[in-house]
Amino acid sequence: MKCPYCGEQNPDTARRCSRCGRRLDKVRVKKRERQLLLMGIILILVILAAGIGAMFGISKFLQDGKDSSPQKVTIKSTPTPEAESVSGSSSSSVSSSSEPSVTSAAEEEKLTASIVDSSRQAQIDLLGYSQVTVASADATSTISQAGIDNTPHVLYDGSKDSSWQDGVDGPGIGESVTYHLDQVYKIRFLVIRLGNWYGTDDNYTMNNRPKTMTFKFGDQSVQITFPDEKKEFCVELSKDVEASEIQMILDAVYQGTAYDDTCINEVDVYGVPTGEAAAVSGTDTNTAAGTGSQATGASGNGTDSIASGATGTAGADGTGGAGTGSTAGGTGTYGADAYGGTGNSGAGVYGGTDGSTYGSGNTGTYDNGNSAGTGYGDGTYGGAGNYGQTDNYSGY
Repeated sequence: MKCPYCGEQNPDTARRCSRCGRRLDKVRVKKRERQLLLMGIILILVILAAGIGAMFGISKFLQDGKDSSPQKVTIKSTPTPEAESVSGSSSSSVSSSSEPSVTSAAEEEKLTASIVDSSRQAQIDLLGYSQVTVASADATSTISQAGIDNTPHVLYDGSKDSSWQDGVDGPGIGESVTYHLDQVYKIRFLVIRLGNWYGTDDNYTMNNRPKTMTFKFGDQSVQITFPDEKKEFCVELSKDVEASEIQMILDAVYQGTAYDDTCINEVDVYGVPTGEAAAVSGTDTNTAAGTGSQATGASGNGTDSIASGATGTAGADGTGGAGTGSTAGGTGTYGADAYGGTGNSGAGVYGGTDGSTYGSGNTGTYDNGNSAGTGYGDGTYGGAGNYGQTDNYSGY
């Protein structure tokens, strides 16, 4: 089909012109309407001609009264011609049948895609999808520049300073890159940076940027048109698509101000291996609680106080919550922050082993300095005694 806008010859089934990108399906619809209108006019003329012919026949019969034999006048109606079926992506057929059209299962499951915002992109990991492994990549053409790697392998290197560039004259319409994945994946998201992102924005505007691309996943494909913006696009497919290869084809471009090379900076693919289901991550089912022992100090010549550690509750990462207990006065107990002052005996402990001490040992008693303390777990702070009236630190 010839494009009425630029004159480019396109396949009869093409939806858009491969040269200028204008839609062709509307042209086909208008052409079909003209055809139907023309056939309608022809049909009306045929009916009128048949009617006029019948009138002349009747008139001749009435005027010929000399023939006494009865004459039979037969009026034949002209059969209605069938409307021509128009093929193409938006094809439809005109039929006299009153049966409703039935949409096939393949049409209902047709793959579509949409460009989603950054908030949806941030949910990719939460939805259970991760970046797939690209084993290798090849392209139908690649530009050769001394000291610069423009091969398709740079499309998944994570750098903004590299880009694949086509190697043919002109904008590279029809050129493609193919990813070969390390296994079969169920693909759902593509994160894409189009154009040349190296250095300043001048490099982006001076080179061509893809406008419309076709992505093929095995036997399924989808065409996507991108706005001309230097931004990271997140494309979400309408369903998980199984594929071990992904082909990306240039259909139309935004023209650069200085060069006729089309550039793509990055294409990252997200999915799950076949056989695995995407599931919401971030839920930790480890809710085991640690029970803290209590350490009680006896009455001494110092300040009479009881320091007791409460039960520590283990979180998802295995660290218990803060225990609470009665505070000790006087010279102070083994508080959460310092040796002295007022502290809480059970603060900030590890659930699962001991709620108030570091390990399984109990806190030593607080008396005159002559009672042995059992220490913190490993006995490091045990010894002759703990804080009492006298300054006996022999336990340290």
